[in-house]
Amino acid sequence: MQNSKTNTILLITLIILIIGLGIYFVGKDINKTQIPIGDTKYDADPSELKSTYTYTNHGFSIELPKGFKPSEEITEMGPTAIYLNDGAVIYYITNPSFWEKYNIPSYTYIKDEKIGSDTFKVYNYNKDTFYWFRKGNVSYELHGKPDVYNSFKFVGWPQIEGDKDSLVSFSIKSGQEVSGKVHATGVLSGGYFFEGNLPVAILDANQNVTKYGPGHGQATTDWMTNENVSFYIDFDFGVMPKGKAYIQLTQDDPSGGESGRPIKSLRIPIVIK
Repeated sequence: MQNSKTNTILLITLIILIIGLGIYFVGKDINKTQIPIGDTKYDADPSELKSTYTYTNHGFSIELPKGFKPSEEITEMGPTAIYLNDGAVIYYITNPSFWEKYNIPSYTYIKDEKIGSDTFKVYNYNKDTFYWFRKGNVSYELHGKPDVYNSFKFVGWPQIEGDKDSLVSFSIKSGQEVSGKVHATGVLSGGYFFEGNLPVAILDANQNVTKYGPGHGQATTDWMTNENVSFYIDFDFGVMPKGKAYIQLTQDDPSGGESGRPIKSLRIPIVIK
């Protein structure tokens, strides 16, 4: 009799344990996501349950997995390579006219295709398929086609003004917030340099020249060419007034204007913090 009673108690205990575990795992697996702690009614805001975040930079936005941090580098050819998850790479190109003149003609056009909210041109080169999208004075080249590209969206930014096609790349992006001391690097075409010198000024929001400019940048490759020349500029934004401003790059003119030739320049909008 005693054994029968003991077995009954064990059976009841086992049943209660099984039911409890079932409730626990069902609660954890609703919609295949973790219910936030304290949400006993399972009515949490959908944003609390998202496993992605919106990455916004270089004039576009894209949905990426939470916890994933993109990396980027300026390539030898000039574009900024942005490495995303699943092997996706987006090349951000600030001189699309140069790219379309010297690179695109060697590619094989396949078709137009809509990706996310924008229409891309699909090309093939050396068995590599990629997607090209141009907007104003910049373009994007997407390599591979993982699902992450479906959320690509051009969102825009303040535009570079003036001779924008000569700016192949620049480590300070259009509309970027800047502060403190910054060692900026870039590539210019179009014969901007003389004796390796590049005149640089800081303009205020109304595009008036201020007294805070670094004065000049310095070429780091052969400057005696109209082709690409690498350069650097050292800024100290910490001594400048806060707010909207422009970095102005001007073609050096050793004649002081007496040559009569047109002088090229471009202006990159920034925000000094």
